[in-house]
Amino acid sequence: MQKISSINKFMKKKAVLLDSSSAILLEKEDLLAYLTGLYQVIFAKAAYRELTKNSYQSAGLFQSICSDGRIKVMKLSDISKSAQRTDPELQALNPGERETILLYQNGTVGFILLDDRKAARYCHKNSLPFINALLVPKIQKMCGAISDSSCNEKISEIIGIGRYSGRIIRLAEKMIRDDLEMFLA
Repeated sequence: MQKISSINKFMKKKAVLLDSSSAILLEKEDLLAYLTGLYQVIFAKAAYRELTKNSYQSAGLFQSICSDGRIKVMKLSDISKSAQRTDPELQALNPGERETILLYQNGTVGFILLDDRKAARYCHKNSLPFINALLVPKIQKMCGAISDSSCNEKISEIIGIGRYSGRIIRLAEKMIRDDLEMFLA
């Protein structure tokens, strides 16, 4: 009989589709490694291109973590590409967020992690499961990886570098385990 620890290494992790703005916030706050350890992290090809432009200072880091398999890069099918042309709300999003959402809508399981206001509105309107980077420290705390004080410190740091409205910050502060249960690994 196999031990549970050896069985767990063969179990699939829950997938999270990560957009570029959230990836940047998480990388700056040293939360990206935690995310890749807890979830199967996926970039849409357009989000990956946004992160690996030569002018972006962490481009090499994102190339490295994708080439070593910690983050998977997925390309949209031709069917998905044609579907985006028929939805004006999707057309209004930048390519990274648009492809991230389309990957989810085309059967990639899990949830979406994004920090773009228009994309968040689209997800909310279309009942797509999503969170933003502010909630990653809360998930860490709920999984027992960090203390309350560390969680609060990380959230404050993300608020300091992100562009969050007071309403979004208050919503994130009110989130409890029941609200985030479907996002826990």
